[in-house]
Amino acid sequence: MTTPDATEAGTSAPPHGPGRGQRGLSDGCRRSLAAGRLVGEGQDLVGWYVGQRVCLKQDHGAPARPPLRVRPGDSVTLGRTDGTWPAFIWTENSDGVGGWVPHWHVRRTGEGEAAEVIRGYDTTELSAGVGTVVEVVEVDEESGWLRCRAGDGGVGWVPVLALEPVDNAAA
Repeated sequence: MTTPDATEAGTSAPPHGPGRGQRGLSDGCRRSLAAGRLVGEGQDLVGWYVGQRVCLKQDHGAPARPPLRVRPGDSVTLGRTDGTWPAFIWTENSDGVGGWVPHWHVRRTGEGEAAEVIRGYDTTELSAGVGTVVEVVEVDEESGWLRCRAGDGGVGWVPVLALEPVDNAAA
């Protein structure tokens, strides 16, 4: 099994990089949200909810590798746990397609790297630029990522560190 190196494993703008601890809102979000107002500045998941509009405060790019999609019952091979995002473990399907999957989606089937998927998962990440407003379609509190839908219909995961909530009532 080959696990990705640091540049391939993450995103083009790693969520654990420049965005961590960033409290100010980008000019792009301010322009996109002229009719609304931002709520909260924290990076935790308290208050994030399905249907919420959020704005990217930093660019987020999907990895160059194809996304991994696994279903319950699939046999997979497990690699290392991600050092920055400890909820994720490198997972490969029988075709050699790999991606980072939350560890609670898989169960080791014995000693070694063999495992079975117990909960389906799609590693697709959403590529979007600063100021893009998207809708939350799934909140994964344990991993720190939100699954979001863009205006063009694209759906994928974005780290909460790259997002700012938008107050829907003010828009």
